[in-house]
Amino acid sequence: MASGSPTTKGLGSPSAKALGSPTSRDDREISEMLLSVSSWCMCSVGMIVFNKLAVVHFPGVCVLVALQMGYCCLVLLCFAWKWIHFGSINDVLRWSMVTPFFSGVLLTSMLSLKHASMSLLVVLRCLSPIASLVVESFYPHPIQVNAAMLVSIFMMLVGATLYVSTMPQEHFVGLGWALINTFLAVGDRLLQR
Repeated sequence: MASGSPTTKGLGSPSAKALGSPTSRDDREISEMLLSVSSWCMCSVGMIVFNKLAVVHFPGVCVLVALQMGYCCLVLLCFAWKWIHFGSINDVLRWSMVTPFFSGVLLTSMLSLKHASMSLLVVLRCLSPIASLVVESFYPHPIQVNAAMLVSIFMMLVGATLYVSTMPQEHFVGLGWALINTFLAVGDRLLQR
């Protein structure tokens, strides 16, 4: 057989990646996914650390959240106006239902950060799949739950319980805010679904 024929890989044959084969597309998609996930993780960690620092040094939590939200709206209106599209009035009304939940998530996360550690908020967020699965069971196409998922959720629940059981007494105010935050975050995500 000649080199480069479909059944052999001769030295002179073009590589699969050079031809734009599924392998190169898969590699590109994997690297985009890794970049996206790692960027999201860094932004998420940075946001919680800077919010903790801000809430420690700025006593007005509600004012701080309002300033952050106002700044974001101003930046969007100044720099992204031509890409903002509202669609129909029904779209605006539908997405307006998300606003109170998202505002509540921001405010309760700040209040929990003010009264407890950053790790408490992160650990209690692992309880959100429990509430999500209960609500999503009433959706038209609910997620199929298997034993492995239930064991994983149970392990998260045990871990969160162990973490909270050793928490100092003064952090229990933050615990309440973190639980409210978790339920508002679930509502926010379910409305966006």
